[in-house]
Amino acid sequence: MRPGRRALLAGLFLPGIAHGDAWPARPIRLVIPWPPGGGNDIVGRIFADQLARRLGQPVVVENRGGSNGVLGAELVAQARPDGYTLMFHSVSSHVVNASLYRRLPYDTFRDFVPAAIPGFTPLAIEVTSKRGVADFQTLIARIRAEPGQWSYASFGNGSAAHLAGEMLKQRLGLQMDHIPYRGGAAALTDTISGVVPLNIGGINTTAAALRAGLVLALAVTGKGRSAMLPEVPSVAEVTGLADFDVGVTYGLWAPAGTPAEILDRLGAVSAAIMIDPVALAPLLDNGVEPLPPMDGAQRLARVQQEAALLGQVVREARVSIE
Repeated sequence: MRPGRRALLAGLFLPGIAHGDAWPARPIRLVIPWPPGGGNDIVGRIFADQLARRLGQPVVVENRGGSNGVLGAELVAQARPDGYTLMFHSVSSHVVNASLYRRLPYDTFRDFVPAAIPGFTPLAIEVTSKRGVADFQTLIARIRAEPGQWSYASFGNGSAAHLAGEMLKQRLGLQMDHIPYRGGAAALTDTISGVVPLNIGGINTTAAALRAGLVLALAVTGKGRSAMLPEVPSVAEVTGLADFDVGVTYGLWAPAGTPAEILDRLGAVSAAIMIDPVALAPLLDNGVEPLPPMDGAQRLARVQQEAALLGQVVREARVSIE
């Protein structure tokens, strides 16, 4: 029996939900399917703290890293759908795994439901100052004029940064090699030193290097400019590629079969966090831009949109991490 069906059947016999007990009545486990210290972990812990304040119960973070988020997601897919096991995992990474892996121990779209999609962090396309490139148009011209001399670093195979680079290559007809790293810090270090000329990384993890002038941000990958880097244009702005919108979209996920009233509560609480200036401040400091509140249908549509966009990139680039 698949995890989603097990979860749905289990939900029929949850004593707390069946008898109308108030949720939550005990601590909530929040699985972050990445190691500690990365962008997803930092943002997830901030969000967990705010959830705990509003729900009145501890939200205990559990890091279960491995296989591009698959190991942690498998744990949540098999959990009881009672609102006490949730996952904080980027939408982009979660949905693209269905295209990257031939087999998954769960069904990405049947075994999970997005309880909230609170925010988005665009990526920055950065160049070492040693290359003498000052703007995105010059970068594109140089790459076209110097085939075989340009490559880009990302924080992992199959990551949002990897797929942003492949989408850039596909849409603009560029030749660049992808150099995957185990995390954004190593990718940034090699970009600063000139080992690799370009880096595509999260704004939150590269902000200090940008402020110090160690690398230059030439464009961001969201539809519009980032509040954290307002002077840097978006790829869409410079190139006219209106649908170029790739980054880390943060999602709060629950096992399929979680009662609607719990999902509604999580959605409402998440929306409240993202409009509270005090709660939002540390998220903004980490490059998270709030998204408008969404109902269940809108969240599902957002997930499906990212899955379609990134799945096409994966297929055209023949990306695989198996």
